[in-house]
This record gives sequence, C-alpha cells and structure tokens, in this order.
Amino acid sequence: MIYTVTLNPALDRSVVVDQLLSEDTTRILSETPYAAGKGINVSRVIRELGGHGVALGLIGGYEGLQLEGLLINAGVTADFTRISGETRTNIILREQSKDRQYAISATGLEVHATEIGLFYQNVNRIQNMDYLILSGSLPRGLSPNIYGQLILTGKKKGDRSLPGGGRVPYDQRGWAPCFYPPGKARGCPAFHSVVQGPVAHDDLSAFFWGTQVKELNPEMLARFTQIDYDREIALVAIDEDSDTDRLLGVARIIGEPDGQTGEFAVVVGDAWQSRGIGSNLLGKCLSIAEKQGYTMVLGVVLKENQNMLAMGKKLGFDIRRDAEGGDNELVIHFEV
Repeated sequence: MIYTVTLNPALDRSVVVDQLLSEDTTRILSETPYAAGKGINVSRVIRELGGHGVALGLIGGYEGLQLEGLLINAGVTADFTRISGETRTNIILREQSKDRQYAISATGLEVHATEIGLFYQNVNRIQNMDYLILSGSLPRGLSPNIYGQLILTGKKKGDRSLPGGGRVPYDQRGWAPCFYPPGKARGCPAFHSVVQGPVAHDDLSAFFWGTQVKELNPEMLARFTQIDYDREIALVAIDEDSDTDRLLGVARIIGEPDGQTGEFAVVVGDAWQSRGIGSNLLGKCLSIAEKQGYTMVLGVVLKENQNMLAMGKKLGFDIRRDAEGGDNELVIHFEV
C-alpha cells in the first residue's frame, strides 16, 4: 500500500469572472472547489493508474471536511488526522476578458505539539505500508525535522520512504532513497542524468521540439521537475534496484488553456531504449488525459526518429507528414 503525506493541504477555490471591476461589484461566473496538496496529487495519480493508496495529512474545520469529501467523492482513500485549526483556502482567480490568472495562497493553520503527536501515532499504527511519500510545505508550528522522524518510522516498517520534493529539506532527504520533483536543480540528479547522458541526440532534440539542447541549465531543470498539476501530466520510470533510484525515462502531456488538448513529449535514456519504457509511460499518460476530459493529444516527431514513430503507431496515433519541414505530427483523439 502506498501512503502519501500532505501536512499543509489546501482547499483551492477556482473562481472565474469576466472582468475585475475597481470599486464595483464583480460577478462570479463559476466557482469550483478542489482538494489541493502535493501528496494529495500523488494519491490522485495512484488512483488513476489503478493502484492502492491512502492520503494522510492534517485537516481542520469545515474547509477540511469539504476537502476530505472531495477526495472521497473522487475515489481517493483518505485517513486524515483532524486538528483544531482551519484548513487553509487558496483562491485561483481567472479573468476571462484579459486571459489572466491570479493565485492567492493562504499561509495555513497552526499545528500544536499534541496534534502532530497524534498524527505521528496514527502513522506508527499502520501495518501495510509499502511506500511512504512525503511532499509539500509545512504548516506553522511544525519543525522540518518531522520529515526525518517520519522517514525513520517508515524504515522500521520496511517501507521505502520517498521525500517527494516541494519543501522537504535536503538534509531530511538524506535519511532515505528519494524521488525528486522539486523546483531546484540541485534536487534533480535523476532527471539531470537522463537528459545529459547517455541520451540519444535525436531523443533529446525531440523532447525539446527539435531545439539543439546539449545540457539543461538550472531554470530548465526546475521547469521540468516542478509541474503545474492543473495543466500537466508527468510520469517517470525508476530503476528500483539502483542504489540511487536511477531515472530511466520521462513522459509528459502539457495541456492547453482550453483543457481539452495537450502536447506530449517522451525521453528515455540510451541504455534502456527498445524495452517498452517510453510506450508504457506515454500510454499511462494518455489514459489519465482521457479520464481528465482531453479530446486530443499531439506531438511533433523528427523524421529521423523511427523508434518514436513506431511507438506512436503502437499507441494508436495518426501520423501526419509536414510537407515543408518533413517532420511528423502525431495526433490521437478521444471520444467525448
């Protein structure tokens, strides 16, 4: 069983207005609540892929109950520890007329020592833990040392504790094997190793839409490891037999603002090509995209990249040849 920990979850309220009016009433066109948090998002992906997982964390008040209810309604198993504070609410405001979006993030509740002690006891009672994934920011009142303590607890149970980026301190990550998707380049050695060597030039160029890229700078590393969960789908393949959880390949789909179309990209290290890794990763991404309401996914593949074209055919893409450049556009449609 895979358990995820989100210690500072949020109830995101996505609000759409036509135009923000100064010193006048602005009417809301639509409002959608969303249970948010990095660990919670991992639990969603586990659910989408048919896995078995449980979302753990701290919630409080009416907002916390609504957050838990949204997850249960989405089929995500949750076992939160209830505390006295109120779960934070973030506002995601979209102004349609100007195509602008504003994110207003709250600081979150304050956790008391007795409450984190209760949470720790609940984690310590778990018997069927295979993986413990820690991710996200900390609420007020909690020391970063809590992550180290949770990792040690997981180790005693024989699990693999995976600090999953976000605000997990780097000194705490040293307690266990790690999967890194943080927004800092020094936290991305696995991704860095895949895209910098050894990787076929064609694959790396295809991943970056034909651009000549030999090395990723820190900004690029941060961009590819800190995704926008509302618009992006990303999956990785990891060699669990490796001492460093070596990353074998990456696939992602980046959605357009309309929420119905997306563009895909895949990269697999040279040593692990022709083993079905890329097709498995992209196939699972496509399955998630279809369930999320996408109607079309496409991507551009260099004409020299025959392996990628073969993979596209296997997954059901239509292949269109660009008469001018000679490159290929792969397109797949989903029934609504």
